[in-house]
Amino acid sequence: MRTLRLAGDSLEGLLEQVRREHGDRARIVEANKCRTGGIAGFFARESFEVVIELDDGPDPEPAGAAAAVPAPNGAPTHAPTSVIELAEAVNEMERASAVAGPPPAAAEPAAPVSTETEAFASLLARLARDVDPVEAERLLAAEPVPTATTRAAVPVAAAPSAAAAAAAAPPVPALPVVPELARLGLPAELCGPAGERDLRLVLADRLRTLPPAPPIPHAAGSVLAVVGDADRALALAQDLARELGLEAGDVLLATPEPESRRVPAWLHLDNRDTAGDRRRSWWRRERLTLVAVHSAFGMPTGWARRMLDALEPTLTWGVVDATWKPEDVEHWSDGLGGIDSLAVQNLHATTSPAAILGIDVPVARLDGAAATPSAWSTLLAERLAA
Repeated sequence: MRTLRLAGDSLEGLLEQVRREHGDRARIVEANKCRTGGIAGFFARESFEVVIELDDGPDPEPAGAAAAVPAPNGAPTHAPTSVIELAEAVNEMERASAVAGPPPAAAEPAAPVSTETEAFASLLARLARDVDPVEAERLLAAEPVPTATTRAAVPVAAAPSAAAAAAAAPPVPALPVVPELARLGLPAELCGPAGERDLRLVLADRLRTLPPAPPIPHAAGSVLAVVGDADRALALAQDLARELGLEAGDVLLATPEPESRRVPAWLHLDNRDTAGDRRRSWWRRERLTLVAVHSAFGMPTGWARRMLDALEPTLTWGVVDATWKPEDVEHWSDGLGGIDSLAVQNLHATTSPAAILGIDVPVARLDGAAATPSAWSTLLAERLAA
C-alpha cells in the first residue's frame, strides 16, 4: 500500500485527477483546505490537497475509463467525479453501515472512499456551504482566517446531505453551457462546461481565479474617491460611509458647478486648488475620507482627472452602468488616470452582465452588493435558468 499527496486549486480537479490516473486502486483518506502565503493572515491563497492510498495491484484501466465503486448493496456504480457525488457516496455508505452493523473483523474494506476521517466532515461542510452561495459568504465571513491546513471538527452526520442541498438549489440548465455562458459575457477562459447540479459551485471556483478588488483603506489620512455621475457617485460613497461606520453626511462632492444642491457648501469642491488645500488637512485625520467626484460617462475627463491629481486618493472606485461597453469603460478609466475598482450598477438592463470581467479593472460591487465569486456565480446561474 502506497500513500500519495496531491495538491491543486479545487477539489473537483483533484477528484478528477485521482479517478483518471489511479482508477479503483485509490482510496481517499484525507481532503484538506489550505491557505498559504500572505501577511498576518491576509492575502493568503486558498488551495486543496487530497491524500490517497494506492493498492499495489494490477495496473489501472486506461485514462478516461470509469472506475467501479461498489455500492452498499454490492452493485457497482461509477466512481465519484465531483465533490457532490463523493459526498453522496459517503452518505450512502454511512446509511448502509448503520443498518447492516460493523463488518466482520476479517473483511477487507470494499470501497475506495474513507468516511472515518475529520477531513470528510470538512468536505461535507464545504459542500453544504458552496451549494448555497449566499449562506457560504455568511459562514466564510464569520470564520477566522487560518494560516495552515485546517479541518472542521464537525460530525459527518451533522452536515446536510448533498442530495438535500442540491434539491434546495434553484434549477440550472443542463449541458452544454459554454455558448450560454459566452452570451452572458463571461470571458472565454471561464466558459468551460459544467455539470447541471454543481454549476454555481464550478463557476464560483473559476471566478476565484480573478484578481480581487483592493481592500478599502483604513489608515489615518486615507482617501477613497468614488468617480462617476454626480448622483450615482455620491449615493455609493454615502452607502460606503454607512457600511464603514462613518457619517454619510461627511462625504464630500467634487463637481465643476459653483454650487451644488446635493451637499452643503462646506462639503462641495469645485476647483483643484481648494481640493489640494483640503487634502493636505486630511493627512491629520484618523479616519477615512470619502469624496465623490463627478465624471459623466462619454464626456471629457480632463476636469475630473485634475481633481483626482489634487486629491491624491489612496484608492479610486469607478461607478459604471452594466450596459456600457467594456472597451468604453476602459477608455474612460484611462482618461481618469486609472481606476482601482469598479462598482457595476443596473445589471438587470443588460444581457451580458459578465462582459465587464474582460477588462483589467477588478469589480468590487454588483448593484450595491459585494462582488464575491458566489455573488457572480448566483447571478449567472439565475440568468441561465431564466
